[in-house]
Amino acid sequence: MHRTLALPIALLVLGGCALGGCALGGSYEPTAAAPPPMVTEDAKLDDGAGLLGEQTAMEPADVTANRRLIRTANLRVVVPEYGPLQASLQAELAAAGGFIANTDLVHYAGSVGHAQLELRIPADRFADVLGWAEANLEVQELHVDTQDVTEQWVDVQARIDNGKNTEARLVGLLAEGTGSLEDVLAVERELARVRGEIESAEGRMRVLADQVGLATIQLSVTVQQPYEPAVETPYLASVGSAFSGSVGALIATAKGLGIALAALAPWAVVLFVLLAPVVLLGRRLVRRAMS
Repeated sequence: MHRTLALPIALLVLGGCALGGCALGGSYEPTAAAPPPMVTEDAKLDDGAGLLGEQTAMEPADVTANRRLIRTANLRVVVPEYGPLQASLQAELAAAGGFIANTDLVHYAGSVGHAQLELRIPADRFADVLGWAEANLEVQELHVDTQDVTEQWVDVQARIDNGKNTEARLVGLLAEGTGSLEDVLAVERELARVRGEIESAEGRMRVLADQVGLATIQLSVTVQQPYEPAVETPYLASVGSAFSGSVGALIATAKGLGIALAALAPWAVVLFVLLAPVVLLGRRLVRRAMS
């Protein structure tokens, strides 16, 4: 009797603690250290330091080591041609271990006039790639953003750990094989729910790991169009062009009329055959009336 009652009680305790801030047998304390104060990282616009600047003194190695940071940048550049940029960019990304995730190209007069690229770079090479862009390209705009997700990382990891602890305890209860059928079904339902929440938390962790491990650069490329001055046409050439254009229009009109007459000729014959008897009959009737 006591054993049968213990199973629902354990189920209620497990349900209250599943994927929360506690675990059976004591309160849960995540192994990771508490997140340090957030420090933002923005692009500098000082002429002496360049657009990207240098890492500030507020981010020593021992402070940033345990932080989970998502780094993104919006970079706008102008180039004379797209082809050389594409080749040099691919070489730089290959050296940095990055890749081009998305590409949108706009063509003008048979060549690329504008491009929008999404670059993914390992986080530790993020500053190197931006430095290469500053040194080799005409950078018009650069904005760097850093989001600290350490707290989210620790929270999601704690949910995963607590969920797995709860899962193990529920599996142990099922393995004992005691309790009524109703109790067993209740434990199985709770186990399915806990496993679903574990999978959801692990999916969120994979997204965070991808965003933290690979920085993102949105690169906007504008290709300079060569200036072509307008060429003034001589007066006599303009007159000749107007005259030839008028003659061409006259010839085209004459051709059109000829085609129209040729198309109407068969219909004229048919109408003549049909209307000729009617006209003759009409004349006879008029003559009789007058006589």
